[in-house]
Amino acid sequence: EYEKDRKTAEDRLATLKQPVEILRDARGIPHVFAKQESEAWFGLGFVHAEDRLAQMLWLRRRAQGRTAEL
Repeated sequence: EYEKDRKTAEDRLATLKQPVEILRDARGIPHVFAKQESEAWFGLGFVHAEDRLAQMLWLRRRAQGRTAEL
């Protein structure tokens, strides 16, 4: 039943009514601009996932004992 209720990334992107603009400054700090608060939160979640991907991949390799591959 959980799988039936899950939305795909495309479904979630389709729910955005206005564009969300994400800009990074010279230090890589993200700035999220949106017309609606809910869309700004979506953009913030996207940036958070984007920034954490490398960390999640590293931790997975570390847990598997595969860090020497890097």
